[in-house]
Amino acid sequence: MRAVGARSEADVMTFFPNVPSENVGAERRSLPRPGGTRGAEEARAMRTAERTRLIARRRNLPEEERRRLSGRIQSLVLSDARWRAARVVALYVAANGEVETGLLLDSAWAAGKTVLLPRCLPRDPADPPEAGGRMEFVACSSREDLVPGRYGLLEPGPACRRVAGAETPDAIALPDLAVLPAVGLRPDGARLGYGGGYYDRAFSRPGWGGTPRLALIYAFQLVAFPVDERDASAWPDVAAHGYATENELAWLQDHFFLDAPRADR
Repeated sequence: MRAVGARSEADVMTFFPNVPSENVGAERRSLPRPGGTRGAEEARAMRTAERTRLIARRRNLPEEERRRLSGRIQSLVLSDARWRAARVVALYVAANGEVETGLLLDSAWAAGKTVLLPRCLPRDPADPPEAGGRMEFVACSSREDLVPGRYGLLEPGPACRRVAGAETPDAIALPDLAVLPAVGLRPDGARLGYGGGYYDRAFSRPGWGGTPRLALIYAFQLVAFPVDERDASAWPDVAAHGYATENELAWLQDHFFLDAPRADR
């Protein structure tokens, strides 16, 4: 496990070629920052192409390999001090080839932690057309609480209680640690999601911005993709404060992405 210090802008925009993780750093090329309207469009197109490539590669992982890598990743999380100290943890139920979380869920329940899992919500008619999807985190006490949701994914059933932000007397405390999925992750913590904005909107709620966020990814998902600071819609999904791959668990420190205000939050 290591902590990563601040990086220069050149480091931030470095592209890791599609090579095994042990070879990362052996051969790199600079990825220029797009500019203007055309640059923003190019940046979005590059992110879309990278999202498609990574999802396909993740889905094509043999099941045995996915279980092996996921087990290694989860073991690093289980040994991390932030995980051990957390009493309330936000997790996810893996789907579409994501890093599995079964070991984390079982460990959290066995240790008496409060486990929060996401549940997708119907679109609010009052939302503008460009607004992303909505979800809420609710407390689950066991696998028996999970039911097929709006998109066929397992999520908390209707009896599970909502988390703080629902403004009810018995609202559950905010998480001490959030473990997130990701399609891709830049070395600076910028996260590439599915593009629906579900996590962006969830973590824009009052108090959620200060929750440490750890992304679970396979090593080949540690890549780079361009952003355009002048185009708020071109920013990637909610950033991560750290990441865990089968090779390492890294917390990022002193970086501009950590809880910086963003137009899409």
